[in-house]
Amino acid sequence: MLNGRLRRAQSDGGRLRRRRPVTIGLIIGGVSVIAYFQANLTALLLEGSIREVLRRNRMRKEIIALKGHVVVAGAGSSGRHVIEELVATERPFVVIERNHEQGSGSPRS
Repeated sequence: MLNGRLRRAQSDGGRLRRRRPVTIGLIIGGVSVIAYFQANLTALLLEGSIREVLRRNRMRKEIIALKGHVVVAGAGSSGRHVIEELVATERPFVVIERNHEQGSGSPRS
């Protein structure tokens, strides 16, 4: 009787064979998820998107920290004159411009 119980306890009754496909599926799924995230992270790094996000976050923090600043809407010809005056008088300001290429030039150059 004791010998029969010991044998039953030692054999898994086929449970191990039934769990094997689940284990293989979990391994394949885990490796796939890691590969997916690694590919996306590599693409972000190569495209420079992370640098752009970090630049925007830094700019947002600087804007939040500004007190008593001037908001310049548009960096066209009139806006450029206003920006040059603000730079000359060392007043804090923020420029809002729809056209990124137009707003990216520095009045100091």
